[in-house]
Amino acid sequence: MNNFKFGKRTRDYEDVDYSPTMYRDKKGWSIGIGHYISPEDLKSGKYANGMNRQEANVQFDNDKLKNTNKFYNNNPKFLTYPKSVRNGLEDLAFNMGPQFLQKFPKMKEALYAENFPEAATQLITNGRGGRSGYDKDVGQRARDNAMRIASGYDNVYRQNQNNQLANQMINVGELDSSGLGLGNILLSELK
Repeated sequence: MNNFKFGKRTRDYEDVDYSPTMYRDKKGWSIGIGHYISPEDLKSGKYANGMNRQEANVQFDNDKLKNTNKFYNNNPKFLTYPKSVRNGLEDLAFNMGPQFLQKFPKMKEALYAENFPEAATQLITNGRGGRSGYDKDVGQRARDNAMRIASGYDNVYRQNQNNQLANQMINVGELDSSGLGLGNILLSELK
């Protein structure tokens, strides 16, 4: 069982770079607790006087909520995934933006197939045996998120999946007058 909590871990990573003044990062300019400054806000001088800790905390919470909501609006299926997987995905949405899966098409494919270990592998590798750009950029944070996602096959999730599968199955052996012994088949195979 994992003990990661999205808000706490994300804040921990971002607080490493907390700054009351603007600073350069990979995407451009940021301030406070990982708040990206848009070109419009930069041009207008919105953050010229900096940001105090209280403002930074409010901005962090707003950014986290906005990016997480946008991510799940685009990927509603992921709301049904185990908490560990959601924690990793939510941190990725905050760190790289809600459209981050566009940069990881094989990861997205694995997530939709609910192959969490493969999704985690795709996050930290480049498909050619090397490290992904994300892993190179953020190091341990990438591996922590990969671990969260890979641990999605926890016992509770597996049991729920097995229960759903069992509920979808019907015994057609009694209905089989052909003598072919069809046995158990999935309802989806009948459609």
